[in-house]
Amino acid sequence: MAMSVPSRFACLKIEDDDYRPHNPNKEKNGNKKKQANNKSESKKQAKGNGNAKNNQQKTNQQPKKKKADKSAEQWEQWKQKDNVLVEECYEDDLQQALLLSKLEFEEKKHLNKQLKKSNDLIIRSDSTDGKEMKKQKNKAKAMSLDQFNNLMSGNVTERNSSSPEKDTEEKIDDDKEFFSRLQMETKEELSKEHLRETVQVRQPPTTEVITSAQYHEHLNQKDEEIKKMRAELEEMKAELMDVKIRNKRLCAILGQGEMREKAEVLIDVERLTRVQAELTAEVQSLHAQLEQEKSKKHYSNDKDHKAKDKRKRDNGVSKTAD
Repeated sequence: MAMSVPSRFACLKIEDDDYRPHNPNKEKNGNKKKQANNKSESKKQAKGNGNAKNNQQKTNQQPKKKKADKSAEQWEQWKQKDNVLVEECYEDDLQQALLLSKLEFEEKKHLNKQLKKSNDLIIRSDSTDGKEMKKQKNKAKAMSLDQFNNLMSGNVTERNSSSPEKDTEEKIDDDKEFFSRLQMETKEELSKEHLRETVQVRQPPTTEVITSAQYHEHLNQKDEEIKKMRAELEEMKAELMDVKIRNKRLCAILGQGEMREKAEVLIDVERLTRVQAELTAEVQSLHAQLEQEKSKKHYSNDKDHKAKDKRKRDNGVSKTAD
């Protein structure tokens, strides 16, 4: 339930003639009604705001769809315009190419005619003057009147050949249906190209099929080469293993030989050390015997000297006594 609260402006006095005091109960009922009305209005406003938001979202979605449709239509229009411009440019290029080719063809025709004429004249002059040229090989060459006239006519033809474009332009001016024929030829070329494109689109791409077959053949050849290389590699690996085994055996044999040699050397060294020890012992014993012999001789010599001295003394005494 909503509690009724007294107004904060109740303490103020109303100084007015028309003021009349009201019953507090009536005021309470009026306040309750106002609060209920305010709640209902707030609910209505919330509902209205929700509906407005939904309507705004819908309105925002609609222009997006319209924009997307417009952009798609514009894109298609641009495509069509672009295609039309490309075709027009292509037609113009074709017309120019055909014009240039025709001009070149006519120029070549004119030049070929002039060359044929000049060749015929040269052949005739050579046939008439061949005998005279054979006779006068070593002499100074003289030009005949016919040759001079032929050369002059050749120069004239060369001068005339410098303006084949003018002749072609005059022919084009005389021929009134030239441009109409050009347009027809360009249209025919365009129609042929369109037909080729449609045929290429409808038919399967034969070139791709051929290239794929060639590619498969190339792959098969490469696979065979890889197999051969693998077989050779396996053979080389087997040979390498054999060589390694042989090397191991050789290393073992060499090691055994070296060990034997080392053992023999060590045995010889030990034997020689023993012999050396024995010899040193013999030398020491012989040295000791020598020293003993020397001492014996010295002692015997001393005895002999003493005995001689005694004899001399005894002889001297005996002589004095006599």
